[in-house]
Amino acid sequence: MSSYFDYFDAITGGQLKLVDLRSPGEFALGAMPHTINVPLFTNDERAQVGTTYKQVGQLEAVQQGLELVAEKIPAFLDQLIDLAGPERRIALHCWRGGMRSGSVAKLLEVVGITPILISGGYKTYRNQVLKHIAELSQHKLIVLNGRTGSGKTELVHRLAAMNAPVIDFEGLARHRGSALGHLSINSNQPTQQQFENDLANAYVKVKHHPLIIVEIEQNIGSIQMPQHLRKHIYDSNIVLIERDFEDRVRHIAAEYAPAWSDMDDAKFQAGMLLLKKHIKGEIYQQILTHVQQREFHDAIRLLMIHRYDQCYDKTIKRQTASIIATINMSTEGSLAQERLLALTSSKSHPGIG
Repeated sequence: MSSYFDYFDAITGGQLKLVDLRSPGEFALGAMPHTINVPLFTNDERAQVGTTYKQVGQLEAVQQGLELVAEKIPAFLDQLIDLAGPERRIALHCWRGGMRSGSVAKLLEVVGITPILISGGYKTYRNQVLKHIAELSQHKLIVLNGRTGSGKTELVHRLAAMNAPVIDFEGLARHRGSALGHLSINSNQPTQQQFENDLANAYVKVKHHPLIIVEIEQNIGSIQMPQHLRKHIYDSNIVLIERDFEDRVRHIAAEYAPAWSDMDDAKFQAGMLLLKKHIKGEIYQQILTHVQQREFHDAIRLLMIHRYDQCYDKTIKRQTASIIATINMSTEGSLAQERLLALTSSKSHPGIG
């Protein structure tokens, strides 16, 4: 019985290729990270076989499936043989580890390729993902909180570059977490399933550490943080990240403005509609005008004063008792990651351990 996580290092390290035999439509909803989709059936073909199975029977469905793939087999096998590489070994899975992966495994054995079947397929894998997220929801955390532009994400990236025990929620979600968090990001967000799959992978890489550092998050664009994890984040010890106001303005402008495009104008308009009820009409129009005229610093100041700082201050006030340290990025930014790493020691603060 082989699990994705049994071969985690080999798959994530590229030594073992993992092939997902499901249809493109199934794959698009969510996949095991580092998987290559080599579908046995197209979306339409899968639907046809499924209908036959339900309405006629298993034998007829198998016969129909064989007819559909017969002409594809030479090219299909060539692709898998190429992926197997010189070691002539490859991992396979489908939805439940049944007909599709089992049939392909037998074909590969005939041509001298060693197949590794992921037991239970994607369905079992998803159960394992949810178990890992449940573990993360009980793992001891240090949570970075602070106003917009304070440098929380910057610290997460610095720590990740040092292979520190950190999970980048926003990086996994491809979104910065606010109504305007999708600006200057050209890639689409993953599906909820894919976010959870990638989150489980990120956790497995750092779960051996007694403490993991994360940024405070609730929902990240279209991605919903799993409920128990979200509660755990808000119940955990906090390191408050601060930065001088004008320093925050420059930091945000440097992140958003250089990559600003016409597409971002449309995204900005849509995002501002979500904020309209929270900002006075006159201020709202001033923000729109500043962005139209590319006066980003002025727009950022107004957004921070009239919306974002108010939201973060309310959250921080509710969590004051959980703050174990404060770091000012304007005065000690170069030492911030070292201070955070020191806090991951269970003896560094009485609130941790």
